[in-house]
Amino acid sequence: MRLYPTPEQEIAFAKIAGCCRLLYNLGLEQRRDHWRRYKTVTGKTISWYDQKKEIKALKAVAPFLAEVPNHCLQETLHNLHTAYTRFFEGASGYPKPRRKFDNDSFTFPDPAQIKMKPAAGLFHLPKFNGSSRKDDNGPIRALFHRKIRGDLRSVTISRSGTQWYASVLMGVEVTAPPQAGAECLQLHRPRSRRACALRHGAGRDAGYIIETARMMEREKRLRRTISRCIPAPPTAARRRRSSPITRRRWPVVGPT
Repeated sequence: MRLYPTPEQEIAFAKIAGCCRLLYNLGLEQRRDHWRRYKTVTGKTISWYDQKKEIKALKAVAPFLAEVPNHCLQETLHNLHTAYTRFFEGASGYPKPRRKFDNDSFTFPDPAQIKMKPAAGLFHLPKFNGSSRKDDNGPIRALFHRKIRGDLRSVTISRSGTQWYASVLMGVEVTAPPQAGAECLQLHRPRSRRACALRHGAGRDAGYIIETARMMEREKRLRRTISRCIPAPPTAARRRRSSPITRRRWPVVGPT
């Protein structure tokens, strides 16, 4: 959803995003450059829980981190842990440092600290809830473009250009549709793409590989497009006209 923060709230957003980016890069550097020494001293590798415990000591060195909600800092280290987990599973590349103005975002993972008021168009978050505290920036104006349903899980604030947006994660219980004894068939598509269809009306035997008419028509159109792009091979008459013997026998005479 679109957010309409005040100038003071935009400054607070930028400060939180910058602190989360700094903590992410520090955690990445710690895991990347100092894990051998840490393992030699402690006998274990650096984990998310170990880095989360060091946030308090880091705030004593960098007091400006105390102005940022603690849950946002913890969630930043959890995102780094997720990036390393995906790397070791082979699902993504090695984590890279975050850069300024490049996907600036931060997450509030505690639903108990989040309040949404769609009727009033207001968003209440930690440090943005309209309390009497000195460091409170007031509630955030938001445009709720769709109906909110389900259980609230987390809220992620992100910047795109000069605009700020909120992504709300909701937990919705979905009932599985009745299968009615239908069996699943494997459909073969070009480029190794697969789909699933019901047995009734799609084939006779379970596991039978078929191609629908729509797929075959798409394949024909693709072949026609490729054939127009590939130059035609030279014919026999064209080869005879372009041979050296033919050119000597029939010299080209220009205008006199």
